[in-house]
Amino acid sequence: MNLVFDFSKMAVAEQCPMDESRRLDPYEQDKEAHESFMKSRSSSLLGRKDILEEIDRGSRGKCGALIVLGGPGIGKSSLLARAADVACLRAAKAMPSGQGPNLNVFYHFVGAIPGSTNPEKMIKRLLRELNVCNDLNMPKDYESACQIASSALSNPNTRPTIIVIDALDQLDEDGTASASRWLPSKLRWLPPQLAPQVCCVLSMINETPPHHTLRERKIKRVEQPVPPLEMESRREIVSEILGQFDKRLDEEQMVSLLSKEASQNPLWLSIACEELRVYGVFSKVTDKINTLADGLLELLAQVLERLEAEGGGSLMVATLCLLECSSSGLLEAELLAILGDEDNLMPSDNGKNNKKKGASKKRKKSNKPQPLTAVKWARVYRTLQPFLQPFGESGEGRLDFSPPSLSKAIRKKYFNTRLAGVGEGEEAMNETLVRWWNTKLTDYFENVSNLERKVEEYPYQLRKLGDKERLIEFLCDWDMIEGLYNEDYSSQLLSYWRRVIQKKIQIKFHSIVTKYREDHSQCYYIAKTMLPREWKMCIHCVQVSLSPMTGVIIYL
Repeated sequence: MNLVFDFSKMAVAEQCPMDESRRLDPYEQDKEAHESFMKSRSSSLLGRKDILEEIDRGSRGKCGALIVLGGPGIGKSSLLARAADVACLRAAKAMPSGQGPNLNVFYHFVGAIPGSTNPEKMIKRLLRELNVCNDLNMPKDYESACQIASSALSNPNTRPTIIVIDALDQLDEDGTASASRWLPSKLRWLPPQLAPQVCCVLSMINETPPHHTLRERKIKRVEQPVPPLEMESRREIVSEILGQFDKRLDEEQMVSLLSKEASQNPLWLSIACEELRVYGVFSKVTDKINTLADGLLELLAQVLERLEAEGGGSLMVATLCLLECSSSGLLEAELLAILGDEDNLMPSDNGKNNKKKGASKKRKKSNKPQPLTAVKWARVYRTLQPFLQPFGESGEGRLDFSPPSLSKAIRKKYFNTRLAGVGEGEEAMNETLVRWWNTKLTDYFENVSNLERKVEEYPYQLRKLGDKERLIEFLCDWDMIEGLYNEDYSSQLLSYWRRVIQKKIQIKFHSIVTKYREDHSQCYYIAKTMLPREWKMCIHCVQVSLSPMTGVIIYL
């Protein structure tokens, strides 16, 4: 018996090694996750042959920047995924035997994986994949990374390169305004255009700030609007989606569905097919088609009503709101733990108990509620599953919404109208209700033992609450500092640090900083004799543009 067990264990370990992903550095892990997303979206694309040919032609030519424009749900991500997949196949075919690729292909899908909305991580991964920088010479800050990337992309000696970035307008707000600095035309001391052998394929929603910024540049570009679906492609999509479940519409039903103006939008069409698939009354399918809202957000509002009715009522609402208020999704175990406190599942008193701006008070220690039972969770998960996006293939069970438009629909339904008091304005309701869910997440992550997840989620929630007192306490916890610290450049730690440095603290250390600014060598000599934690504080002070001796003083 032991022999069989040992053999089976060895075979499973060989086929599915548990620590394989851990051997990859963060850049490689991100690359694999983006590749998984690209393959998934590329394989699901139906129709669109004309615009695919336009994008492929543009990426092969000397267009500079090809800007793919379209509204939410029009299919930009799938188009760029297919474009990136085709470019990778082209690069592989052109690769000489035993040599590296003649064509560099970089692709990045904003929002596809955790951290993908961070512009600094995106630029540094670009430098790494283009072999411009490695771990030893990677720039320490975002501005330097932008300058090096700009220089590389405008250099005529750079290897032929195709850069595909989807949803450029969805990068983090802290970096969105400067998210395109790596384009050469942003820097005046560089050539006003990309090198002839470099092509950028960028997608974004029309008339967003990045779109306006790119219009103002002198860089050579071509704008490619994504047209609505033609009738043939719409029929193909409906038949394909419903056919996977051995369902179909008769001609009258098909005409009724495709006569809606919103059926030109691929996302609306796929959601409508999902609503018809789960509809249980065959004799009333035609009536169901007629009641489908003719608009993406309006249809999603109907979907939320159904999810709430079929998926457990308040449990479903809480799941939607918790995922919406998280930084980048939640682990399934985290959701189960929070949802297990069913007595405090929803805001009461119109959320006014948390209306005061500042922060939530620390939760009193009490008996920890048991996680939500598997039976209850199964009902929620089964109903919500078509609209969830597991991140990559890591198996960690992190969940977030698949269509970004669902996020907008959730905010509109649950944060602007639900529990609305008479006479209250939309802005006040939004702030009150969002703060209630931020507080719930804050209280949970304050006490979690998973350091990696705590570092990722807890300070984010504190920032949303404006709770500087607890953020300062967090920054004084060495476990948290070491989780966020990076000797090259601790961008997250710096962001939190700058939020809590008070003006009077800056004044207090101003004279000391001035005194030691002229003799950095002496400061480093003193600092290097310290303990590792003191040394880290000094390095961090240099990163935040303070004297390293300030780190000694702060630490002491």
